[in-house]
Amino acid sequence: MLEIQSALEQTKSFTVPMTEIKVISRRVFEVKGNRIPISATAFKDLLRLVGLTQKTVTHINQQLQSQVGFALIKELMKAMSTKKGMNVSLLIDLESKEVKRVCLEGESTGSNSAITPSAIEDLINYACDQSEHVKLADTFISDGGTKVSFNLRWDVPIALKMRGEDIKYGKQIVWDLISDTTVADFVEREVCTNGMTGIIPGVGQTLDSTTTPSEWYQLLFKDIVNPNSGLIRSYEHKVLDAMQTNLSVYEFNAIKSRLTEGWRDDTPRIVKYLGNEDWKLDYANRAIDLEKLSAGQLKNCPTPVNAWTAINCMTDLASHTYTSSVPDRVRKSTQKFAGQLLNKTWDENQQIDRVPKYDQTEFQEIYN
Repeated sequence: MLEIQSALEQTKSFTVPMTEIKVISRRVFEVKGNRIPISATAFKDLLRLVGLTQKTVTHINQQLQSQVGFALIKELMKAMSTKKGMNVSLLIDLESKEVKRVCLEGESTGSNSAITPSAIEDLINYACDQSEHVKLADTFISDGGTKVSFNLRWDVPIALKMRGEDIKYGKQIVWDLISDTTVADFVEREVCTNGMTGIIPGVGQTLDSTTTPSEWYQLLFKDIVNPNSGLIRSYEHKVLDAMQTNLSVYEFNAIKSRLTEGWRDDTPRIVKYLGNEDWKLDYANRAIDLEKLSAGQLKNCPTPVNAWTAINCMTDLASHTYTSSVPDRVRKSTQKFAGQLLNKTWDENQQIDRVPKYDQTEFQEIYN
């Protein structure tokens, strides 16, 4: 069961004029003279309302001076409120007193196009009731119950060409109280040498209150019962490609940084997969300082670390509990990152060997 409505019971909506909100930082609002903490999602919500991105605000603060970006947000909020008399709803967790979400007045009560909590719960229960092989798994409730991610999986293994790499197919669904519900295909590794599971997102689709029951049925049941063979073959190809590819230094650094930050107490397990980095001596012996190279240069520097082994490392840690205490959000984001890597074009595959080399003779002759 999803338990969305029970999670929402601790979150209450308070409506205030937009002009009453002052952005102090990414973590604090001032509302009617009172400072209250805000979540990262709530800050993103506010930026969405005024038409900015976090990247833009950060850039302005860095290039001009601190707080200028926040001042711009304030002026945009003031202009919007004056022009439209705009009120916003702050969804606050009653226990932590933190603002979990920010939306236009009325959006939190189902007057927008979002699917209601009861409707999404009914949809999932219906899908699971249609077949014993449709299973609900990996439910993750966040932001005071206003966002819920979960998987609907066709619980029948599908064999691939690679022995020991059976998968299961399903849909990864993210429901949002104040936005559309997104649905993405995924394949889930069933069994491998470390017994872990990893989710590989496919092409996303959306559902809202304007979509029809037949569209819901297609996405949340019929497509699951009839796995997309093209997606499965594409995944199979990407796994084979990763098995035959080594990481660049840039890719290695991105993976190692994420893992050491999230799993600080599991260094021996990380080293078991990624090695002890002796290969860095090969660069040092050639007087190449990796710390001084640009991102573009690091993408052209090879390592002996296999891409598929690195993905195994990430999804193993993200789906098991070892020594480190790791929040669910970090596990989810790491699984997603592993899927993004698998679907990317590896740096090694963008390098061209044996290119022709030219001297400067012709150039020099022109100017002599």
